[in-house]
Amino acid sequence: LVSLNSFAPVTDNWMSDVACIFNGDMTCCARQHPHGARCDRESLITPLIGMFFDLYTKQKAGIHGEGSDEVWSFIEAGKDLVFP
Repeated sequence: LVSLNSFAPVTDNWMSDVACIFNGDMTCCARQHPHGARCDRESLITPLIGMFFDLYTKQKAGIHGEGSDEVWSFIEAGKDLVFP
């Protein structure tokens, strides 16, 4: 996390708080998709699939970046929550 002048470590449960973004309240949903507007959730699919593919290929290739093992473990254990 970023404060005004520095970075601060995130808590252990931070990933579980932010990773399930499809469960969040979207403004478009609150407005009931006026004029047939697409749901904002649809715009999140491609970047999340890209992130998953990047992590998956790195894991299969044995490439371990800083923090990527923890993220991969979280996503692998909770795929149904992260990608409903």
